Amino acid sequence: MAKTFKNIPSLHRLLESAPLESVRDLLIKIDEQGYAACFDDVDWPEADSAEDIVEACRLAVLEVAASLQPDAGVPLEQHASRILNLAEGRGVESVAKVADRIFDSSNSAAFEQQRDDYGRAIYLYLHEGELFDDAENLFYADHYRNLGRMYEAFEVDANGGLDFQWDDTVKASLEVKLQQALELSDNCRIDHIRVTGKREDGTEVASHLLIIRHAGPLSSVAAMKDGRKKPMYYRPAIEATLLFSPDEAIVEVFAASPGVRPVVASAFAEVGLKHNLSDRPLTLRQYNLSRFLTSLRLDAPTVAGFDIESVTVVEAEVRPQNFKHRASLRVAIGDDIETVAADLFGPNNIFKRAALVSRIVIAVRYSADGEAKTKTLNITLSDPNRCNLRSNRDPKQRDFGFKLLEHWGLMQQVRPLDAAEECAAFPALLRLYDEHAETVSRRHLDTRGILLDPLLEGGFLVRRGRHSSIEVELENGETQLVTVQSSPTIGHVRYECPVSRQWVEIPAQSLDYFEIKREWIEERIIKGLKSSLKPVGQMLQEQGLIFLGVLDLDGESIPAYLARQLSDQRVIRDYDIQLRAHQNAGIGVVLACCETAPAFLGCHVVVPLATLLVADAAEPTVDLVSLKSVYGQGKVLARGGQTVDFIVEHNRSGSLFIPGKPVLTVVGEKQIKLVQRLVDAYRAGNPAVVTKDLMDGLGSASPSQAFRNWKEHIEDIYIGKAGGKRGAWKLLV
Repeated sequence: MAKTFKNIPSLHRLLESAPLESVRDLLIKIDEQGYAACFDDVDWPEADSAEDIVEACRLAVLEVAASLQPDAGVPLEQHASRILNLAEGRGVESVAKVADRIFDSSNSAAFEQQRDDYGRAIYLYLHEGELFDDAENLFYADHYRNLGRMYEAFEVDANGGLDFQWDDTVKASLEVKLQQALELSDNCRIDHIRVTGKREDGTEVASHLLIIRHAGPLSSVAAMKDGRKKPMYYRPAIEATLLFSPDEAIVEVFAASPGVRPVVASAFAEVGLKHNLSDRPLTLRQYNLSRFLTSLRLDAPTVAGFDIESVTVVEAEVRPQNFKHRASLRVAIGDDIETVAADLFGPNNIFKRAALVSRIVIAVRYSADGEAKTKTLNITLSDPNRCNLRSNRDPKQRDFGFKLLEHWGLMQQVRPLDAAEECAAFPALLRLYDEHAETVSRRHLDTRGILLDPLLEGGFLVRRGRHSSIEVELENGETQLVTVQSSPTIGHVRYECPVSRQWVEIPAQSLDYFEIKREWIEERIIKGLKSSLKPVGQMLQEQGLIFLGVLDLDGESIPAYLARQLSDQRVIRDYDIQLRAHQNAGIGVVLACCETAPAFLGCHVVVPLATLLVADAAEPTVDLVSLKSVYGQGKVLARGGQTVDFIVEHNRSGSLFIPGKPVLTVVGEKQIKLVQRLVDAYRAGNPAVVTKDLMDGLGSASPSQAFRNWKEHIEDIYIGKAGGKRGAWKLLV
């Protein structure tokens, strides 16, 4: 056969492998016969010609192809590359799945008469261009899975599998929805392919592939015409592919733009499934380099479909002393990095005493089944939580690399916790949901007895790095920030105590810090509450306060809310204003994620949610008996009670009770002192307090300056001017 030329490898392979009659049709018909003249000198054989004549013709075609100029060779190479994708390997399955959509009977018969997969792919490319595009999208749906630049997966917020039916009504509604969501000037078009596959147990499962096409913004390129450069205007074709698996309730979207992927998935879930998308981070993978603190060697496992020759850590970067410094070592693929480090730096070198491994490069020499050539896969892991595999465009290498990382224990994928695990983690989820910061340290979790592993496995926390300093308490009660250094003890760091001047060792991992996936935590908390409380009505969220629905407590319907950060006075004030705007719903209950919360918000009873959880339950469960008891006791006060009362909680907030009026929540030292003076005056029988005495030491001249919501909810409702005395105030009882 002719020599393979590097500039046209796909064209060479196609001309060498495809039936000659298919090759001839391709060269004649492609690009309006623009390249047929290049092959005019080829003497094409008849269909029943002898094998030696056919072989001589193929050699002549290959010789012509090898001498093509770039203006002909490059376009033909692009055509050949697309055809080969669907003529070999898994591309053949894609062609077979769209073949039954060939409507023209003559074309269908001609397609079936093609000699092999190359001929069928060429025929589809020439005569059924749109079906070829659909098959190509189906092929790339598998090709680009887990490729970070193109792929994102979403879970539908539903219990169990979903029954989805594709029809013209869904198609029309989704096209309109996507046109609005993507802000398109023209209509978009959606093609549907039903994809069947098999589970490991052999049962058949169906998925739905949606190919979304629309015109992009008007663009132009410079083109030469009549010897002059002129702009050529066009609208590029833009595509996105969506794959929905009903039995798994998973929506996968393939699109070049990361902003388009969630929009397409959300529109499909809303129109086609009548559900929302879950916030579970399906594509999140967590990488842990801690094992390299003890050894830089890895074993060569057995992976189906691959023969692994060697596994070598060829580069390691560690953080010595403080984390602002780093040391790295790079070796050849045949070297043992631990031996090289010991020879160069001694047996007790920095790679043995590192406090943090910040970068590892692993070289894997392997050959795939059916391939004679040995290849090298380089896997780069970096702190915090980065890996180069999601940027690898070869799907086989991506899958192979992820399997290796799982085997070595370097990678962990997010998995849904079972009911018992989620029930055990529920108090921890409440604590994390109530955190003000976006990150939390391992020391913070350890001191509160929170187990980290389930939270990492469930995707509720993601490691983001390691602190290089630590706060140490001094003798006077103040704290001082000290820098940590590496320690001779493996897996530990140390710092010099500013009080005793002694070295103190602590586990290096105790300085890790993690990002809180608050949206995912919120979803699981709400699902747990709705499963236990069974609220009725649509859930609403307004500036952080979540309306869960209406509860039925012994025949009484009460509104229920979920609130976080009720230890923050500003949050309490904002929530109080929001709840007073909805007080027509009646007295309700606010479930607080923290343990230190005011007794009341607006006219609602506040109950710390952690105190209501049933221990050792099969799933997160709220004790309804306790909830009824706490609500029943607080309801009397929430209605105003029989007498004026003022209850202060934790010196941070207070609840004012006036008969016949909703409870007034006040926050902050100034508001508490002001209201306390009015209450004391009322109890003493002289309710009027002059402005000077009322505002003494509060830093303002009028009660209106102490309350943000003075005119809307305070003035002439709870506090008003005292008649007969100028510049005096009293409670409006």
